[in-house]
Amino acid sequence: MLVSVKQVPIAGWYTSVILPTAEAFASINVLQQRMLLATLFLSLLAGGLTWWMLRRELSPLLDAAKALTTQSESKQPPQALPIARQDEIGDLIGGFNHLLETLGQREAALKRANCACARLSRTSRNASR
Repeated sequence: MLVSVKQVPIAGWYTSVILPTAEAFASINVLQQRMLLATLFLSLLAGGLTWWMLRRELSPLLDAAKALTTQSESKQPPQALPIARQDEIGDLIGGFNHLLETLGQREAALKRANCACARLSRTSRNASR
């Protein structure tokens, strides 16, 4: 209960007002309930939007991982991965594709060197006979 007392000097009286706290704080309680509901709703909305954005932004990485898994299970030489978007993830996939190209060139040079060594070895064997 909230109570307020005030003296009326001319009449020699005291006036008092009594207000139940439930009535006094009813609007604050309603405001708290609305704030709680708004907070829950906005939290769910923010969580859903965050999940959607992350899924959308990271889907090229998931696609690249699936393509790499498929390529690793096959006996074919690695192929360049498709670049879906020109963003940071596209740059990463492009860098990986460049690495694949460099490794392919190194492997081809190594095969050429091995063939040259094998020919030289055969030639030296034949010359020594």
